[in-house]
Amino acid sequence: MATRSADCRAALATIFIAAVKSEDFMLAAARLLGVALMAQAGASAAAQGLPPATPTDIASGVRSCLAATGPKTIDTDKLQADGWHSASVSQEGKPVATSLRIFGKDKVLVTIDKDAKVPTCFVTAHLPDADTFNDVAFSIDHDLGVHGKTDQGEADTFYFFPQGHIVQLKKTGTAAAPSVRIGVGYRP
Repeated sequence: MATRSADCRAALATIFIAAVKSEDFMLAAARLLGVALMAQAGASAAAQGLPPATPTDIASGVRSCLAATGPKTIDTDKLQADGWHSASVSQEGKPVATSLRIFGKDKVLVTIDKDAKVPTCFVTAHLPDADTFNDVAFSIDHDLGVHGKTDQGEADTFYFFPQGHIVQLKKTGTAAAPSVRIGVGYRP
């Protein structure tokens, strides 16, 4: 088990540093109900290197992010207590300075930016096929006990409003390599 965790951490670090270095890695802002959610476009690219995750694994990541996301910060101790393994970012065996914190569990990535003005926890995962996106939305809907809302202007996006939080589920990746990115933010 320890070897699997170490292998997972090493793979996550390698995948994520490639995404950080790519031109596709950008931050994009979305505003809903006065809460800014920062979406990491490159995170879905990083998830492409992971095996496909199940809707249950992805929903577990959302639950962990909900528990860890507060009004001013993301409590990484809560993520680690929930079984998320911290990954270090390195290039050619040397640490790389970054404000991003990366965690892995099963086949799912959780990323946070410890310097972000609006604390947001991101869950990113590769899907086995495009049809699984609806299963992920259903699983999150069921786990949170609140129904997802769609915006006609945004294809393949659902919003959930559990008590004190906002959750944005977005289909990312390509038709051949579908992924999801879920932003979990605090809302007063």
